[in-house]
Amino acid sequence: MVNSTGNATQPLLINDILYITPTGQEITFGYFQVCLLTIFIAGWIITLNTIVVHTLMVRKRQTEVTDYYVSALALTDGVTGLVLVYITTYSLLQYQVTVM
Repeated sequence: MVNSTGNATQPLLINDILYITPTGQEITFGYFQVCLLTIFIAGWIITLNTIVVHTLMVRKRQTEVTDYYVSALALTDGVTGLVLVYITTYSLLQYQVTVM
């Protein structure tokens, strides 16, 4: 690889440090990748559960007990996805390294 100044660069490795926080903790490339993957998965969790709840609310047939059960599961799973996004984003932006 060649950077903008024309010098050859090495690809990033998992243990390479991207930046050092004001508290002195090192954020590695691998940790950053795990956080981005976690946010991506949480986004899918939120999206798919929103579709499930919307579908159950829009249907025009009589509601059954299982519909309430599935919608409750979808709501709690969606809230879990929101909490996951919050924790991961806070961890990256506020320089808090948490154990995942």
